[in-house]
Amino acid sequence: MSCEPSTKVDKQNNNKIGNDKFEILIVGAGIAGLSFLYNLKQSKFFKEGKINYRIIEKRKEPGLELGYPIHLSSESRKLLEKTLIKKDLIKLKKYQNKIPIYHDGITISNSNKNKQVYKLIREPNKRTMIERKDLLNIFKNSIIEEEKEIEYNKEVIELNQIENNKIEVILKDGERLKVNLLIGADGMFSSIRKLSSNLNGQPKKQKQDLLENLPWTVINFKTSCIQVLKWIKDPYGINTIYGNGFSATLIPLDSNNDNDEEDEIDISRNEVEQQIDEEDLRINYETNQPFSNSNKNEIDHSNELNTSKADTTNTHHELNQPNSVYIALTIPSNWDIKSKHFINSKFLDDLKKSKEWKDKKEFKLYSLKKTFTGKFENIILIGDSSHGTIPFCGSGTGNAILDSIKLIKILKKYFENENENDKKNNLNFLLNEFKKNIKKRNDPIIKESKKILWLIQGSNQFSKLIRFLIFPLLNFKEKLIGDRDKIEKELRNVIENDRQGIH
Repeated sequence: MSCEPSTKVDKQNNNKIGNDKFEILIVGAGIAGLSFLYNLKQSKFFKEGKINYRIIEKRKEPGLELGYPIHLSSESRKLLEKTLIKKDLIKLKKYQNKIPIYHDGITISNSNKNKQVYKLIREPNKRTMIERKDLLNIFKNSIIEEEKEIEYNKEVIELNQIENNKIEVILKDGERLKVNLLIGADGMFSSIRKLSSNLNGQPKKQKQDLLENLPWTVINFKTSCIQVLKWIKDPYGINTIYGNGFSATLIPLDSNNDNDEEDEIDISRNEVEQQIDEEDLRINYETNQPFSNSNKNEIDHSNELNTSKADTTNTHHELNQPNSVYIALTIPSNWDIKSKHFINSKFLDDLKKSKEWKDKKEFKLYSLKKTFTGKFENIILIGDSSHGTIPFCGSGTGNAILDSIKLIKILKKYFENENENDKKNNLNFLLNEFKKNIKKRNDPIIKESKKILWLIQGSNQFSKLIRFLIFPLLNFKEKLIGDRDKIEKELRNVIENDRQGIH
C-alpha cells in the first residue's frame, strides 16, 4: 500500500505520495537530487498539480560541509543561467565570485623543476568554480518550504517491480511506497544502483556493481602558507602540479570573500528588481556587490596590472597574489603520509609544513567502470549514481545538473502528450531514450578521466615519457591554432577592467 509522508510538502498542490497523481520518489538530497527537485518545482506540469513527490536522504542531517570547490562545465553554467529564477541567479554570481578563477582553463607544472609545462585558457571572464555548500543552498533555500520536507535518516533497503508499471520501495524503518518513477540521486555509492541491479532476479553477471576502487587517495585542505602559495603559476586560474607518483590541483582563493555571512544571502523580491539589470547581471568582484552607477567610481584603481606581454602571468601584481588556496593532493593509497620520509619532494614538504595540514581530509578515489542505466525504465539514476567519475575530472557536478534538467524535459514532453498513443510520447520509450543519451554522453567522459589521471599520476618510465612528449605538443597546438595571444590579451583586459570596475 502507498504510504503518505510524515508532512505535507506542498500546501498548494498537496504533493505527497499516496493519491492518484503521478508519484515520484527522489532518493538523495545532494546536488543531483536538489537540482532535479528545483527544476521540477519550476515546471508547468508540477504547478498544474500533476505530480506527487517525496525526497529522502540516508544521512541523518544536511551535508553542507565546506568540501572542495566544484567545477561547472560550460553547458551546466548555461543551463543554470536559463533555469534559475532571478534571485537565485544573483546568488549564483555572488557565490562564483568568491573564488577568483577568471577562465575555464588550466596551468600544469612540473614539481621537480617548478616549471610550467602547459597552459590552456578558455572562456575568459567565466567564473567556473563554486563551493559545494553554496550551490546546495541555492537549490535548498528556494524550494524547501518546510523544515521536514527533506526526510533525513531514510534508507532504501529493497526494490520490487509491481503491477501497473510501478516500483515498490521498502525503507529500513519498514515503510513501503509505490511510485511511478524512482530517481536515484544518491551518489557514487548509490544504494539504488546496487538494488536495481539485483531487482527481480536478474542474471548474476548483471548483479555486479560497476564501482571501481582506484589505487589513489585524495587529500583535501585549505592553506594560506606562503611557501605553498609560491607554487601557483596562474593566480587567476586552476593550477595542477605533478611529481613522481602524485599530483595536486590548486585553486586560488581570496580570503576577503571567505565570509560565512555570505552563506545566508536573503534577498527580497523588491531588492531583486532593484539589483537586476534586465540586460545584464554585472557583479563587482572587489566587493561582491552588483554594480550601479553610484558605486562604479568608488572602486580603488591604485593597483594597475602589468600588460606588457601577452601572458596572464604578467598580470601578476604583488597585491594580486591569492591569500589562500584549496589543495586537492592525489597520492597512491599505499603511501604513508605520516612517515617523515613521505617522499623526497619540495612541494610535498611545503604542504606538510603548513599549519593547516593537520586539518586535511582524506578520500579514497572511486569511479564507475561505465554508465549504469539499469533494465527498468522507471528507475532513473542521475549524477554520480549513474556515471560517477573521479573528482580529478571535474565533470560530476556539471553532469548532475545536466541530467536533472534533461530529465525534466522528458517529463514535460510526456505530460504534454499523455493522452496520445504515439510511441514517441510513451513514458517508457522517452525514459529509455534518456538513458541512451546519458550513456552516450558520459561513457567517453569516464574513459577520458581515467586517462587523464593515469597521465598525471603515472610514475613509471612510460608515463613519464608520455608527459615529456605530450605537453610540448599541446603547447605547440595551442599556439598554432588556439589563438593564444588573443585569448590571453582578452583575459588580461578582463582582469584589469574588473579591478578598475569597468564592465
